[in-house]
Amino acid sequence: VILGVLWEEKMRSLYVIAVTASTLMLALTIVLYLVAFRIDHRKTFVQLGPATYVTLLAHGLDCRIAVFNDPAAGPYQGSIISIVGGKEPKTTGFGDTWGIYYRNFQWPDREMSTLTVSLLYGVVGFGMLPASRLILRSLAKTKKRPQNKPLDAKLSINRSDLR
Repeated sequence: VILGVLWEEKMRSLYVIAVTASTLMLALTIVLYLVAFRIDHRKTFVQLGPATYVTLLAHGLDCRIAVFNDPAAGPYQGSIISIVGGKEPKTTGFGDTWGIYYRNFQWPDREMSTLTVSLLYGVVGFGMLPASRLILRSLAKTKKRPQNKPLDAKLSINRSDLR
């Protein structure tokens, strides 16, 4: 019994830690979502490696995180890649499907690639644990509230008190 209680308390603590971390990540994702409307993705990006850059894109109400490899071109968004008479690149990737977009262009001497993922995935994913915590807390408060007794029960109590 004691081990069961200790295990339950440990799991509850881990749950609270996970909810807290998820709430912080949700807040960060919302901040990134709002920042995406204010930056120029062609000029504002972070370099993660020798040929890996990250920026934020805003398309209407959909904001995305973009990973790309060519800072001169920025994240590819459907612009012209070659001119008539120029070498055609080998293209791989897929279009905008469920908030994910990927393109890779390869020429004999260079490569350009872009991957974008909607920040709504982060909002929904990181919002699940805090939402479950709110729901569980509201259900717990509802169960703790005293229930109103029926009128007959109140009358019978009052009658017995008078004797």
